[in-house]
Amino acid sequence: MKLKREKLKKIILKIKYIYIMDSLINEKKRLENHIALRKTEVKHLENVVNEIQQKIYTLCEHEFVNEVESGIYPETYYVCRKCGYEK
Repeated sequence: MKLKREKLKKIILKIKYIYIMDSLINEKKRLENHIALRKTEVKHLENVVNEIQQKIYTLCEHEFVNEVESGIYPETYYVCRKCGYEK
């Protein structure tokens, strides 16, 4: 009788373990899907921002100023004072 009880306890513990592991695996998959969805949304919003920035560059009446980087080998480039476009 005692042996059966111990076997039942072990079986119950295994079932609980399997249930917990299954729950954790499902939660992990749910979170991975959630992350993938958010990454897709971020990528979409980055594209929207880039499109808007391109429209700004296109519609701006540029006023370029000469910019010089500081450093050992400074580079010179022109930046629009209004929109930040570099050429």
